[in-house]
Amino acid sequence: MHRPDPRPPRAHAIAVPAPGPLGNPTHTTTRTTTRTTTHTNPAHPTPTTALLTAALALLLTLLAPALPARAHDFLISSTPADNQVFDAFPARVELEFTADIIPASPALLIMDSERAVVWEAVPELAGRVASAEFPHLEDGEYSLNWSLVSSDGHRVEGAIPFTLATGQSGTAPSPDDAAPSSPDSPPAPSSPDDGGTIPTDPSPAATDGPVGGLGDLPLATKIAIAVGALGAAAVVAILAFRRKDRGLGE
Repeated sequence: MHRPDPRPPRAHAIAVPAPGPLGNPTHTTTRTTTRTTTHTNPAHPTPTTALLTAALALLLTLLAPALPARAHDFLISSTPADNQVFDAFPARVELEFTADIIPASPALLIMDSERAVVWEAVPELAGRVASAEFPHLEDGEYSLNWSLVSSDGHRVEGAIPFTLATGQSGTAPSPDDAAPSSPDSPPAPSSPDDGGTIPTDPSPAATDGPVGGLGDLPLATKIAIAVGALGAAAVVAILAFRRKDRGLGE
């Protein structure tokens, strides 16, 4: 007696040929997809990456010389003050800076309205303060010019305009007769960074010695050059990426 098989029937895969262009069932269409993967070796940067790196290095090179200039000591108070008018002679000339002053050929001088030197002296240095006895001069417009070496080793200079209106007749000593205010403290030898001259323009801003090359350019010019270099690098990078995408699309 035949017994039925309790197991369920097995499913068989039947390949159905795709119909041909004219309905011919024997026509078979085969589609092959090829995927290409491009790997970039991080050890070998692309030209675009190298260009962006070079532009960033140029930016740092242009801006780096400007950073130390902001670290120089600067004047925070003075007697005379900028454009101060005196109705009586002050006791001393005093200049206070943000850090201690290096005793390397400090110098003070006063010029009259005709830009003639009427007084000069070697100031006393006490930490951040440089001072000297104030001379008795005739009433008029003057400028106090100073040249000192800041704590970072760079010479800083400046000039402070002021006016005397004391109603007294002073005697302006000649530069050759003017004695240093502190005979017991002779000036130290000039440092290699010694500017050697005192500014004669009545401008309160401190200046540093000439640097030469890119250091002479204003900070705004350096930033403009750096931004232009980065912009050019960005344009080249965009063109390179578009060319690469176009090549992959083809």
